[in-house]
Amino acid sequence: MKKTHLIIAVATLTGIAMLMAPAFAAEEAATPSIKNVMKAGFKGDDSLVKKATKGKLTKEEMARLAEYCAALAKDKPAAGDESSWKEKTAALTKAMAELQSGAAGAAKSFESAVNCKACHDVHRKKK
Repeated sequence: MKKTHLIIAVATLTGIAMLMAPAFAAEEAATPSIKNVMKAGFKGDDSLVKKATKGKLTKEEMARLAEYCAALAKDKPAAGDESSWKEKTAALTKAMAELQSGAAGAAKSFESAVNCKACHDVHRKKK
C-alpha cells in the first residue's frame, strides 16, 4: 500500500512540474534580453530613447520604454562587475520614473542615465 502511495505522489509531482514549466518559460520570455531591449528601444535615430530625451514619447511608448529599463535592471551584464550594472540600471530606472511623472528636468536626467558608452565600456562583451 505504501509503495502505491509513493508512486502516486511522484506521478502527481511530476505532472505538476510539467504543467508549471511553460508558466516559468513564459515569464522568462516576457522579460526581453539585453540584446532585444537595445534593438527595440535604444538603437537608432528614431529610437524610444531618442524620443524620450526630446520629450516626444507617446503614453504607450513611455510605458514600453519603462518596461525595457526594468528588464535591464533584472538582467545580468555580459561583462564587468555586477554591482556597477546594478548601479547604472538603478539610475536608469529612477530617471525613467521621473520622466514618467513629468518631473522638471527629467529628460536631462534620463539623457545622463542612458549614457550608452559609459555602460558599453564596462558591460558589453568585447568582440
